[in-house]
Amino acid sequence: MSNYNPWNKGLTKETNGLLKEIGFKVSKKKKGKTLEELNHKINCKCCVCCAKRGELKGNTNPMHGKKHSIESKKKMQGKRIGTGNYHKSKCKCPFCVHLKGDNHPSKRLEIRVKVSGKNSWMYGRHLTEKTKIKIGKANKGNTYRRGMKQPQTAGDKNPAKRPEVRVKLSGNNSANWIDGRSYLPYTKCFNRELKSKIKERDNYICLVCGYSEKEHKQDYGFGLPVHHINYNKQDSREINLATTCVSCNSKANSNRDVWQDFFEERMGDIYG
Repeated sequence: MSNYNPWNKGLTKETNGLLKEIGFKVSKKKKGKTLEELNHKINCKCCVCCAKRGELKGNTNPMHGKKHSIESKKKMQGKRIGTGNYHKSKCKCPFCVHLKGDNHPSKRLEIRVKVSGKNSWMYGRHLTEKTKIKIGKANKGNTYRRGMKQPQTAGDKNPAKRPEVRVKLSGNNSANWIDGRSYLPYTKCFNRELKSKIKERDNYICLVCGYSEKEHKQDYGFGLPVHHINYNKQDSREINLATTCVSCNSKANSNRDVWQDFFEERMGDIYG
């Protein structure tokens, strides 16, 4: 048995007609069938069944908390070159440059003739009512398809800003979650809730110049930052935090002893 060589060793469906025919027959038999009909067991451990049962989400995903090495990224990039997949809109690779504008295959006259009229795969066919209902449900609410402007998703209108969505995409549920290192060099308690509490305590104004939260958002596009009075980013006690604007926060990074005394005195005058 040690000298046995399989007949299909080194052959592919591109180089062998028999393998191509077998592959076509197998795919034709499997087309349209469910996993159960393809003899998958109830607790099948294949990747398709696990994904369908939702067993590859969060902590159960093999890549949870991991990152691809540089070597792995280069291998994946090498496989994608020339396929047109995952390329950016302004990709400068020879493949993408060749397909832009009039060079795109669909713009060639001989190809347009091949896929138009009676040569089109949809020629003489009509969408079923079931398919029309599916398309209608998928497009429901997309008013920009009827010639109107595309709905705005910038700023607070972005779905990712919704509280219920943020909960689903934060912490352990985030695809980029490692072990909480994203908080560094600050503590985990120095979060959005604590900053909002400090700004509410300070009436949403900079304690140095009186710049308001509303004006700051209009000028900079984001709210007032919160400053650590003793410059220790691990000390997130409320008494050590003060609301400032971007400009004053930047100034406070020089002559730290003077600014620390200023903020301590200011906090003492306001809050005792």
